[in-house]
Amino acid sequence: DAVHSASDMITDIAVIVGVKYWDAPMGECAVSVVIGNERGEGDLCELKDVDLMYSPSNGELSSRLAAFLGRHGLAAGDIDCIVTGRNGDSRYDGSYDSFLADNFAGDILECRYKHVFGESFTAPAYGLLLASGILHTGTVPEAYVCGGKAGGGLRNILIVNSFQSKDWSFVLLGR
Repeated sequence: DAVHSASDMITDIAVIVGVKYWDAPMGECAVSVVIGNERGEGDLCELKDVDLMYSPSNGELSSRLAAFLGRHGLAAGDIDCIVTGRNGDSRYDGSYDSFLADNFAGDILECRYKHVFGESFTAPAYGLLLASGILHTGTVPEAYVCGGKAGGGLRNILIVNSFQSKDWSFVLLGR
């Protein structure tokens, strides 16, 4: 089957699940993207920025987020959707709750992606695919929503990923 749109990419993915590693469900994925320095017709979104951190404290996460968004003239209130790397492992998913409570007020739309295929070293690539598809189509597949609700238009999506609450990344996408 050919993939004709971003929504096809999100809904037509076959996944193998079942491997256990680090006491969490593991999977594997591969996502290919083309990134350019010029906007073109058919672009799914704009990749605005990436930030990687190792073992930050909650305070460091908050200050890094503020600086990260500030580089683009944004604040937490300008984010329309957060795509998190929650994987169902109760030992670590609470770190996302703390992060969201510390940095975002209200009922912000939260989507997750690791429940589809499990944890893997390449999992953030699937988060990128999901977020770019959401921005491109303007719709959020219900199977990925885990909290909050969509407000107006979707202009800025923040992907927040963590592995065992140690390795953290922010990826900012926009329309």
